[in-house]
Amino acid sequence: MQLTSVAVWHVMDRIGMPMSLNDVCVFVPTWFGGLASVLTGFMAAECSGIPSAAPAAALIMAVIPAHIMRSVGGGYDNECIAVSPEGTITMLGSSSQEIRLPIDTSSTFRSPPWS
Repeated sequence: MQLTSVAVWHVMDRIGMPMSLNDVCVFVPTWFGGLASVLTGFMAAECSGIPSAAPAAALIMAVIPAHIMRSVGGGYDNECIAVSPEGTITMLGSSSQEIRLPIDTSSTFRSPPWS
C-alpha cells in the first residue's frame, strides 16, 4: 500500500502536479474508491450485456456503506486499494470466459418436447 502511494506520488510529480506525500496518502482511498465504482459499472455492463447497467451499478457501489467505509478520505487502510484490483481481475476473468457462437440462420427453432 505504501509502495502504491509512493508510486502515485512520483507519477504526479513527473506529470507536473506536485503534491505532498501526506496529501497523496489522504486522497488514495477516495481515488481508488472511485475507480472501484467505475470498474463495477464496467463489469455490470460486460456481464449483463446492457450498457445502461453500468451507471446503475456504479451508483449502487458508491452508496454501499461497506464501500464508503473503505474509501473515505484519510482512511488509509489496505482495503481501500484492494477493492479496485479485485474488481479488475473479476471483470477481466468474466470477459475472457465469454463464448461467442456463430448464429446458424439455416435451422428453424423447434419447441422442446415437454411443451
